[in-house]
Amino acid sequence: MSGRREDRQAAIRRTAAADREREQVVAAALGREWNCTMLATPPFCRYDFTAYRDGERVGIVELRSQLSRTTADYGGCVFADDGKVRALRRIAARLAVSAAVYAWHFPLVVHWLDVTGDLPLSAVLVRTGRTDRVPPEVRDTWRIPLSDTAAVALPTFTQAAIARRIAGLGDQGG
Repeated sequence: MSGRREDRQAAIRRTAAADREREQVVAAALGREWNCTMLATPPFCRYDFTAYRDGERVGIVELRSQLSRTTADYGGCVFADDGKVRALRRIAARLAVSAAVYAWHFPLVVHWLDVTGDLPLSAVLVRTGRTDRVPPEVRDTWRIPLSDTAAVALPTFTQAAIARRIAGLGDQGG
């Protein structure tokens, strides 16, 4: 294997590990807000976390991180992939849980919406995606105003914990 390929694979592993570390810290903050324990799902699962309260499974969570953007970059809206919303609903029904949460992590805040029932009337289905790729990755996506989501502010200590945990990954080999 070439040195460049090995370097690229090591960088991908470090990035994936940093993403998992950041998601764990954010999930813990959501768990405190909701009075739940959040357990990460295995890789390649259709959602990121399972929420438990008093030992009972109560919900599933899909967490999207938008750390290079702010909510203003999206015109005061968040976007939820329609296929993912449908999948979360099916899985929630199959698991008999009361909540299927789509959460968007921006710097200092997490916006979230339970998509188990109907989406807000203000939600609009649009076609969007990555048109810079070949072939373009365009799909049906719900555009949801932030005013129709709930929000959890991430305190400074949470941001510091994310930074510390990710910085610690730099000390580990690929």
